[in-house]
Amino acid sequence: MEIRKFRLEYCDLPTMVENVDFMLRLVYVRINKSNNRPINISAIILWTVSLTCYYYAYVFSMVWFVLVRCPETGDLLAACVVFSLVVCSQPSFLTMFHMIVYKKRVQSLIDNCLMLNELVKPGTVYSKNLHTHLRYIKKRATVVFITMVMNGILYVLMPIVLPGRHLTEDYQVIYGLEPMLETPNFEIASVMMALSVYICVFSMANITAFNLIILGYIEAQMVALSREIQSVWKNAEEFCKQRDHPHVPSHGLKHELQNMFVNETLKEIICFHIKCIEIIKEYNSVFRVTKAIEFTVIILAIISELLGGIENTYLEIPFTFVLISMECVAGQKLTDASSNFERAVYSCKWENFNVKNRRIILSMLPIAQRMLSISAGGMAVLNYSCMLSVAKFSYSTYNTLRLMVK
Repeated sequence: MEIRKFRLEYCDLPTMVENVDFMLRLVYVRINKSNNRPINISAIILWTVSLTCYYYAYVFSMVWFVLVRCPETGDLLAACVVFSLVVCSQPSFLTMFHMIVYKKRVQSLIDNCLMLNELVKPGTVYSKNLHTHLRYIKKRATVVFITMVMNGILYVLMPIVLPGRHLTEDYQVIYGLEPMLETPNFEIASVMMALSVYICVFSMANITAFNLIILGYIEAQMVALSREIQSVWKNAEEFCKQRDHPHVPSHGLKHELQNMFVNETLKEIICFHIKCIEIIKEYNSVFRVTKAIEFTVIILAIISELLGGIENTYLEIPFTFVLISMECVAGQKLTDASSNFERAVYSCKWENFNVKNRRIILSMLPIAQRMLSISAGGMAVLNYSCMLSVAKFSYSTYNTLRLMVK
């Protein structure tokens, strides 16, 4: 794949899907059915080795450390820090394995998005509005991806710049590698932790970019639809002034031509709107349970990170908050775009339309009033309010547990 296609100017949906598919294949996730090329064997080996390191160094060793070692030493702080490391990384693997197991459903979702994109007529105002907003969507996904990857790189490089021998987390003990700071245990532990951080951060960064692009595409469609319906009467007037109709015999014929144009445009808008609703329903169906589990795990991660002390988890907390904030921001942006579409339907100068087109607008309003949103298992709608509620609940629980421990 050409590196230049990762640049912002290549922001059409097929190219963005190709970008994300290329990156996700490095963690054994296939989202593009049309890409039948086998995954590179070196990527499969790296994925397998990294997963093995993660589950041994983080999951198995964490269970032993928290349930066996910490009760012996009485070090509750170390238990909280190590537990927070494992919990904050779980959303990466939950979604990754979900996308691998339900590959066909994910590919069907992508195919439906691509088929919707094929309905957009190139060179039209609608196409240009869509492209303009998609550039913003790609920028958003790129910034989030780079932020998450840089956070992981900084986490791995921190021990190198600190004086003396340090691991990515000095509290962490890998079963069978004690003493941790002596050769060769130190070198083995460093490699295992680095590979574990790679698979965790890289998979989550790519999955987050995938979510932002799919949800962002529907957001862009809704924004373009809002602009299209708001200017439908103005476009109808311009249609009558085109060269094909230089002279209009009567006001009645002009009004009829305008309403014919409006009627065709409204039919197209309804078609696109229904497709957007169907894609969001499919997205919720595919990821509903996963997101519910993710949010539960993220709440546990925030609480354990706070209990472990910000001075010990200051690099974990931003990573965890990016996970929850990006999901909620994408959900809020989608809802806002849907709300704008509802207002656009009502303010499209329908009073100038004939009775037939007014009836179409009347039938569109109830559907437009149903806001598009994404949910976590149907328990909570992901938006700004949900993000603040999670933060408030996590902090309240942390304060309660802290007072109980004291």
